[in-house]
Amino acid sequence: MGKRSKKAPIPQRPIQQKAPKNLITEKISSLVGNKPDAELMNNLSADQLNDLSELTVKVESVQSEYEAKKASVELEAKELAAEKASIEANRERLENALKEAEQDAETATEKLADLLRKEKELTDKSEQIALREAQADAGFVNQHCQALELLAADLTSLKSEQSKSLSQNQEQLLESLREFDRDHQTRTAELAAELQRLREARGSLVEEQIALELGKSELVEREAKRASWEQARQEQFEQEYSNRIAELESDLYRVNGYRKRDEALVSSLRERLADFSELERVLKNRKLDSPEQLLELIDTLESDIRDYRRKLNSQPVEDLEEKIDYLSDENRRLEDQLRDSDQELQIVKRELQQKALGVVEREGLLHENRVLKARNDAISVATEQLKREIDDLTERQQGQEVFPALSEMDIKLSDSVATQPVGNLEEFVDDLQVRIAQSDLNNPLYYSKETLRLFLAGLAMSQLHIFQGISGTGKTSLAKAFAKAVGGHCTIVPVQAGWRDRDDLVGHYNAFEKRYYEKECLQALYRAQTPAFGDRFNIVLLDEMNLSRPEQYFAEFLAALELSGDDRNVVLMESAPSKSPKLLLEGRKMPVADNLWFIGTANHDETTFEFADKSQDRSFVLELGRNGVIDGLTGTLKSPVVYSANSINDAFCSAEGEYESEVSRVMKGLYDHDLTRILEKRFGISWGNRLERQARKFVPVYVAAGGQAHEAWDHLLSVRIFRDGKVTGRFDTRPDDLADLQSALGNAWETLFNGEMATRCEERLEKELERKEMA
Repeated sequence: MGKRSKKAPIPQRPIQQKAPKNLITEKISSLVGNKPDAELMNNLSADQLNDLSELTVKVESVQSEYEAKKASVELEAKELAAEKASIEANRERLENALKEAEQDAETATEKLADLLRKEKELTDKSEQIALREAQADAGFVNQHCQALELLAADLTSLKSEQSKSLSQNQEQLLESLREFDRDHQTRTAELAAELQRLREARGSLVEEQIALELGKSELVEREAKRASWEQARQEQFEQEYSNRIAELESDLYRVNGYRKRDEALVSSLRERLADFSELERVLKNRKLDSPEQLLELIDTLESDIRDYRRKLNSQPVEDLEEKIDYLSDENRRLEDQLRDSDQELQIVKRELQQKALGVVEREGLLHENRVLKARNDAISVATEQLKREIDDLTERQQGQEVFPALSEMDIKLSDSVATQPVGNLEEFVDDLQVRIAQSDLNNPLYYSKETLRLFLAGLAMSQLHIFQGISGTGKTSLAKAFAKAVGGHCTIVPVQAGWRDRDDLVGHYNAFEKRYYEKECLQALYRAQTPAFGDRFNIVLLDEMNLSRPEQYFAEFLAALELSGDDRNVVLMESAPSKSPKLLLEGRKMPVADNLWFIGTANHDETTFEFADKSQDRSFVLELGRNGVIDGLTGTLKSPVVYSANSINDAFCSAEGEYESEVSRVMKGLYDHDLTRILEKRFGISWGNRLERQARKFVPVYVAAGGQAHEAWDHLLSVRIFRDGKVTGRFDTRPDDLADLQSALGNAWETLFNGEMATRCEERLEKELERKEMA
């Protein structure tokens, strides 16, 4: 919970506002279902109460309108259901009539077949008659003439009956068809009218439902605003209570200090009172009830001394010598007693004054102690009430999800999506170039095939990419356009300058609320594992990655990307909560999926940090320059497609197996060449296992995508060996060493790649030599 500035205490409300506040509380309880916090209601000002009252009135009005519209919609839904049932009954009746017509048609067809059969029989008989006529021509004319006449008569009668029956059946069939057609047209018109009426009713119902949904969403939004306002007020009150408790605890600590000082003072006063009691005992032993009597005794002695002196002056010296000696001794004794008594008197007076002052101060301290005790009691009561409120809040939080956004993904992203395999990498680069150019028709993005080959090979080499270059070269656009072109998902995470640890990137767990605040990066990590995105490209774009030090906030991911299997994860919590998303390992560890890549954009100025070796050695670095227009890329628009991330990993593996021997040949040639010895002896740089692993993944994919092997090696060595801080950009190198290294590099490329040049590495060495000469 963020710290809030301490606000002035809310003034107490007059007694006459108690009834409206209770009424507002009852209204809120009836609307929300939960009674609002009494302390929160008591701390509301009059204006806030008025605003809350107006809000409750509006909510009641909206709710009543919603209920009325809902009842109307339900009534219309019932009417529509009844009309739908009537339509279903009419449809069934029409279907029955249609079946009857079909049966009539079948009957007519059977009759027609019967007529055709009879017609065939007549034809057969005609043939028999023709045969008999032929026989008659052969000499049986007289014998069968009568039979022929009879047969001709029978034939004529049969044909007339057949034609009559056929015409009747045809008339009946046509009449049935005409009747069926009229009935069908009538029913069709009725159904069309009914369907039009239902469509109109459905349209009005949809409009009303949309209006209700809008009202409901507005009500939900107001309820969310009210809840957020209550949450803010609750946080404010908790902060004020915390500050007040801290102040009261400070006052209590100060009062306890005063109390200890008073106890010490009281103890000292008691000791002095004991001494004073001892003095009183001495005075009582001398039969003196008070210090005043001691003073009177001293005055009497002094008067006696004066009298004795007068008497001595009046008597002779000889008679008084002994008395003088005696009186001198007595005088000295009495003076000593007087001096001692005077000292004791002064001590007693000072003690009496101190005692009087101590009593007054003690009374003041006792009064202050009583006041502080009352405050302490009030603090205790407020603390107990605050504890109860905290316990209530904690109990309410117990039933909530610790990872609400991730748990929601388990439900929304549970269905898998059909994907298309990548296939040939060279064709994929061609397709990717066109799709990226068409990703934004208003602002086409043009990237050369060489850049896309490097990017694709980088995907195979590492899951961490660093895009460098001046502003406006399309570092951010490349990541976003690639994700759009392949049907993946890109999550943009703007890096802040104050980031120090992993919590700034993925979020943190609030033990008080028992909830994990899931930032965009954490949601992207989880989304990449869901069925909907498990076979798609997922990118986390760390915008301005070096505004803070990646070695601090990204340290756990740098370590996880070096591992494999279930070990490649980031621990979110020390122990698993009772309810956790189902894709977390052990309920508390977030896996880093194979279909997820981190892409960081970097600018180099006075506001940014330089990347450490551990970050650059683990990542794929790509320098982007300005790209010109490429003709012929924005022609026919391509339809959207979702490429399979698993298929591209298979394509990467196939390329590695195909070009493994070639990569091994080049690696052996580099190991045995003078280039390696110069790097080790003069620059302290050697080939590492990580660089070899990256080369075996990067170079084959670049070549399979249509590039040349020497270009891939040139890029890899330029960003890993010849970059600033390794060979170039150092103060302890000599121009002679750089010249020898340049000569060895040219010789190695001529030997290994048939006279080709390491263009990128040569450029870096040339710039470094020029810098040395200028220095």
